[in-house]
Amino acid sequence: MKIIIVGTPKTGNTWVKHLLADVYNLPVVPLNPEFDANEAAAAGPNWISHQHYLPKQALLTWGKANGVIFISVIRHPADVLISLWHHIQKRKGENVDIRQSASVLGETREIGGETTLGFVENHFHVYLNLSIAWLQVPGAMTLRYEDLWTQPLEALARLTDAIEPRSRESLKLSLCACELGLMQQLLDPERKLIRQGGTGAWQQLLPKTIKNAFTQLDPYPAQFAALGYSMDESDPANAPRANPGKVDGPFSKKLHFDDGTPITPVLMKAYFDLPSHLRARWLDPQSISAGSFYAWLKQPAAADPVKGQPHPVISELAHYIHGQRSDLQKVFPDPFGANRSEFYDWFLFNARKEYSLPTCFVTQNPFSDATSFSDGTANARLLVRAYLDLPEPMRARWPDPSKAGTDSYLAWLKAPASADPVGGNTAPIITELGAYLYSIRSDVRAIMPDLYGAHRVDFADWFISSAAKEYGLHRSLVLPVIRSWAQVKIPAVQANVRKQKQAGV
Repeated sequence: MKIIIVGTPKTGNTWVKHLLADVYNLPVVPLNPEFDANEAAAAGPNWISHQHYLPKQALLTWGKANGVIFISVIRHPADVLISLWHHIQKRKGENVDIRQSASVLGETREIGGETTLGFVENHFHVYLNLSIAWLQVPGAMTLRYEDLWTQPLEALARLTDAIEPRSRESLKLSLCACELGLMQQLLDPERKLIRQGGTGAWQQLLPKTIKNAFTQLDPYPAQFAALGYSMDESDPANAPRANPGKVDGPFSKKLHFDDGTPITPVLMKAYFDLPSHLRARWLDPQSISAGSFYAWLKQPAAADPVKGQPHPVISELAHYIHGQRSDLQKVFPDPFGANRSEFYDWFLFNARKEYSLPTCFVTQNPFSDATSFSDGTANARLLVRAYLDLPEPMRARWPDPSKAGTDSYLAWLKAPASADPVGGNTAPIITELGAYLYSIRSDVRAIMPDLYGAHRVDFADWFISSAAKEYGLHRSLVLPVIRSWAQVKIPAVQANVRKQKQAGV
């Protein structure tokens, strides 16, 4: 199945694209603003995309030969104008792929000012024509944004019945998974593509000058008629509706697990993205009982070939997030192998913050709090990674590595490296943390190949200055190196001091 959402920008294309991607389990792929048959063919046999195409011959010919479904989403033109204005305001300075004439809307902070009126008078009709042109194409489907907003289940069902029918229950789950607020938080937190939705806002936001242009200026009367809309503010079809039609779903009544743990957006999305047979097992996703959705999120990922035995454990939630992020897949291509520690390092810090993950979903790692040691020493990613890379017997010495004190993990980090042939008897000392950092930095090893000999001072200088800054190390972690210069017993120096004392100097 291949689907391309076509037509006018800001009519709800992104919403419809993600809805159908969820309904039919299709990957979302990008397409260039100018249709490229080779690019489309390279995307594979099943996908969905959206782009603002006119129904040109090359596109239609390729589409017919490859069974492409074209869907044009239409929306009241005045609401489209408002959404387009907000979109351009959010993307000032960016290369926006929706015909450059709209960029003038970024030159004014007034939605109904002279600049917007000038855009309506000279350019906006070209945008509307994109959807109108598709109304003439046999087989192309049309979806009214207003129908999807006010009666989401019924509108989506009519569309999918014409494509490939799905059960109403599965459509409900897709609508919940693609609820605009949830999509904003996960896909578009800056609201550049997904703003707020709604119908009829134009009645309050647009001035008479623009309303008059839509009713009197050629070709708008003909375009409104072709699309099936009017500027009649008394028409019930134009009544403002800020809130979408209600769809009851698994999280409609309660947004926390039974133990009070918040169900954040990424957890809801993980649920909705599950195969139907798994969702059927968890009709009560708020439960925390054995075998529940809650328990599944925290358990070792089934895809892990070693079933989570090595540290750190990659949970189902961590694996799910990795699968959703192409950027993570590029940086951590082997999350169960070579990139295990680095990926969990990202999950512990970045994912926890980005997705507002409750603490319980990172307790597989002893640094579940991950902010400081018990004595107040600030933690750092490098310290977590160093702990996770230790052999199991050493980790067993420190079941709570965040605890400071004698014989603690923190004390070990500051101690002279056991691999140093002279231990702490030569200044400056190389600490265990320094030795670990040296082991993971091939660039440093290349420049300073003799860590415990000729390059001891060079490395110490790099460690206390550049490395401390680069890795955000607390000052207490570099003080042992600096202190070692003053504390190490150097016989020649001490003999000289004794002579000076005896001479009364």
